[in-house]
Amino acid sequence: MQVYISQWWLSDFRYGPLEWLWRSATYGKLQPMTRQPAVGHAYRRFISLPN
Repeated sequence: MQVYISQWWLSDFRYGPLEWLWRSATYGKLQPMTRQPAVGHAYRRFISLPN
């Protein structure tokens, strides 16, 4: 059951709630919790642009 809940949670969020709290405390500011779509990230990685 934990596997299914974890998959559901991590499909929308970057970190678990305690990891988010730990990272926010470590960096001294609130970290983004929701996932942001990586627009163009994979595209730039596989397509080389001319120099």
